[in-house]
Amino acid sequence: MVATARERIRETRSLATQASVRLPKPRVVLALAGIETRKILIHPAFLGTMAVMGLFATRAVGSNASLGWLVGGLSVGLVAGGFISVNLATQRARRGHVLELFGSLPAPAESRTFAVLLAAVFGPVALSVLVGAVGGAMLEANATSAPYVDIWLIVQIPLTVAALNALGVALGRWIPSPVTAPVVLVAQVMTGLVWVVPWVAPTSTGIHMGSHLTYLVGFIVLASTLALARDRRTPLRLIVTGVAFGLTVYGAATQLPPGGLI
Repeated sequence: MVATARERIRETRSLATQASVRLPKPRVVLALAGIETRKILIHPAFLGTMAVMGLFATRAVGSNASLGWLVGGLSVGLVAGGFISVNLATQRARRGHVLELFGSLPAPAESRTFAVLLAAVFGPVALSVLVGAVGGAMLEANATSAPYVDIWLIVQIPLTVAALNALGVALGRWIPSPVTAPVVLVAQVMTGLVWVVPWVAPTSTGIHMGSHLTYLVGFIVLASTLALARDRRTPLRLIVTGVAFGLTVYGAATQLPPGGLI
């Protein structure tokens, strides 16, 4: 029985897509990124999550609803919807049972991972910059919310989208399941992790902004290198991953003031 199991493992490995042995060509990555950007932005998970969160935000405040609340809801939908749609985009080849076909093409399999990471920048991250700028201007014009809004709060929105999108790609490469992204989102809220290690927090809460931004940038690099490591592991990537992990842990551990956020 053991011999049979070993033989099956050898056969599976021999038929699996081989690891990349050459660097992806920028022209190929850009072409794939353009396709992936369109698919991500029109994906039902992306559009549906933004619509639901925008509707929830405006309905939750009732008669006090305003365009600012709508933009806030859309921002949350953008973060969650981008995370889910990018995660699903990373798994598209597996769901379509074409991984072996991609492995036979001249372009290395690594090209698709690069392309989805870049598509996240071209799509959800770029859109979050616009939403953050418009939403920040609207909140600044409101006397109630103006004290809580500053440039650092606006900067955190695209960084958060980029961080969660990179995490979505990493999870899609290492844990390829359609339920992975929703489970991770629910776990963050239900376990309170999002409050212990917040993604977005205004300076008025007392958060150490330098450490917080270090945490976000470190997490983006860490998740991106982990996603690429599924295709190929190189000494440089291992070093970058280690440094990014250290920065992420340092930023997460030092961003909260004594006693927690206000």
